[in-house]
Amino acid sequence: MNKISAIGFSCFPEESRTRNEKTLAATAGNQHHSSGSHQIHTEKFNIQRIKRYLFVCFLFSYLTAFSLSGCGKDNIPEAYKAQVIHVNKTSLTLKVGEREQLSAFVVPAVAHPPALQWSSADESVATVDNGWVEAAAAGETTVTASYADVSASVSVAVEAMDEFGIRNDHLRLIQDTTRGGAISCIAKANDNRNLVNIFDEGRYIQQSYYAGRSIDRKAEGQSPAWSPWSWNPIQCGDYAGNRAKILETRQTANHTYVKCIPMLWDMNGKYAEAEMEQWTSLDGNAVTVRCRLTCRRTDNIYGEGIANNQEIPAVYPISALNKLYAYFGNAPFTNALLTRVDVVQLESGFWGTYAPDNGQFPSEKWMAFVDDNDWGIGIYSPQATLFLAGRAGEQGKEATSSSTSYIAPLRVEALMKNAVSEYTYYLVVGTLSEIRAKIYEIRENNM
Repeated sequence: MNKISAIGFSCFPEESRTRNEKTLAATAGNQHHSSGSHQIHTEKFNIQRIKRYLFVCFLFSYLTAFSLSGCGKDNIPEAYKAQVIHVNKTSLTLKVGEREQLSAFVVPAVAHPPALQWSSADESVATVDNGWVEAAAAGETTVTASYADVSASVSVAVEAMDEFGIRNDHLRLIQDTTRGGAISCIAKANDNRNLVNIFDEGRYIQQSYYAGRSIDRKAEGQSPAWSPWSWNPIQCGDYAGNRAKILETRQTANHTYVKCIPMLWDMNGKYAEAEMEQWTSLDGNAVTVRCRLTCRRTDNIYGEGIANNQEIPAVYPISALNKLYAYFGNAPFTNALLTRVDVVQLESGFWGTYAPDNGQFPSEKWMAFVDDNDWGIGIYSPQATLFLAGRAGEQGKEATSSSTSYIAPLRVEALMKNAVSEYTYYLVVGTLSEIRAKIYEIRENNM
C-alpha cells in the first residue's frame, strides 16, 4: 500500500467513532431540552456528519486516483514538466583520447528523476554516453542533455594530443600516454595514414600477459563476456575503458621510455599488481621495442606455476592491410619463397593458429599484413614459438574502425607472482621484400 492510500483509509479512526458516540449519548440524555430542540440539534449534527463523510470520501477517491494513474513508466507524474536542466559544467576542454563525465539534474526535483538523453552535435570530434564525454579528434562540438522540450548544452573543445613519440626520415611513431604508452600510431614520415588500429583499449600495439588459471570474478566486477579469465594485465586499459596509469616518461630524439601500472583486462577499473616498462627506438624503416613486466602480486586466487601463452606483443594493424604473408619452410633466412595465407576471420571461432604441430609455423619468426601493392607492416619476434593471426570484421578499414587485423607472436611462460619477464620485438614498414631484408639485417646484427 502506498502512502496516499494509507492516508485515505485512516479517515475513520476508532477514537473518532468513540467521540461521536459519546456526543450522541450526551445529546440524548439532556433532559432540559425540549423534544423539538432535541430533534433540530440531532438533525444539524447528522447533516454535519454527512458533509464531513462526503468530503473525506471525495478526498480519498481523488488522492487514490492520482496515485494510481498520475505516474508514468518511470514513476514520473504525467503532469510533471521539467522547467530547466542544470549541468555541472558549461564548457569542457579535453585532449584527444581523454574522457570526462558530466552530471546533470532537472528542476523541479522529483523522487524519481527522468532519464536524460545525451547527444553530441559532432561525434567525429567527441562522443557522449550517459554523460561520459570522450574526445575523438581535434575540433569543437556541443554536448546536450535533454528531456522532453527542455535541454542544456555544454561546449566541448578538443585539443590535439601532446605528441609523445619519435620520427626519422622513414617513419613517425606515437605512443599514447593516456593509455600506458602503448603504440598508437605508425606512419610514413610524410604521411598521416595510421597503420595501427586504435578502436578500443584492447587494440593498439601493446604488452599483454597471462598468469594463473581462469577464474570467475563476476561478483567483483568482472565482465560476463570475459569470465572466467586469468590474471591478464594490459598496457592500455580494461574492457570498460579505464586506462593504465603512467608512472614515468622520457623522450630523446630517437628513443622513448614509458613506465605504467597496467589494468586487468577483464575487470572494471582494477589495476594489476604489476609494472610495465617499454623502451622504443627507430632504425630506418624499423621500430625496436624492448618490454619488461615486473609482477608484484599479493593475491592467492589464480594459482602459481601455470604455463600460459604470452603475446609478445599484441599487434593490431588496420584491416586495409588485407593480405597475410610468412615463410613456413625448412630453410629459414635463405630468401626462399614466401606463402600468402588465407586470413582467418575471428567470427569463425578464433584467430588462425600457426604452430609447428600443424605444419604452419613461421620459421623466420615474422608475419606481415600488406595491401594489394604488397606494402604494409611486419612483426618480427625472435623468441616466438607460435603465432596467432587473423581479421575481425571487414577488410579495407582504417585506424578507428571496429574492424581490424591481428598478429600475436606467442611464447609459453609461467609467470610467478614476483616474476620479471622481458622480450624484444621489431616492427618493419615497407614492401614485402623491404620488410624481409630489414628483418634479415636485424637478425644478423644481433647474432
